[in-house]
Amino acid sequence: MTGCTGAYANEAYIVGSGDGNSLTVVQDGIDNFIDLSTSSFEDSTMVLQQNGNDNSVDLTISGGTGTGSSFYIYQNGNDKDYSANLWCSAAWCSMTVNQP
Repeated sequence: MTGCTGAYANEAYIVGSGDGNSLTVVQDGIDNFIDLSTSSFEDSTMVLQQNGNDNSVDLTISGGTGTGSSFYIYQNGNDKDYSANLWCSAAWCSMTVNQP
């Protein structure tokens, strides 16, 4: 076909807010990208898993004042990258990044 291009990226753009949530995102393939922004994210758990090459995560998390939240990033493959801007006013927040 003339004028068509293939789509090779796995992109997820997520905006959310609230507390007491659980979010799991799994991406398989190449050129995996997650852009996630939240506000009032408290008493919650977030798991982001990317399998394949060229993985990238961009987080902007604004936590509330609850008991705390946990964030997990798992990236498997070559060329792994993440950035995280975390503002947590809760009693505790934890972030675990695993890039074997």
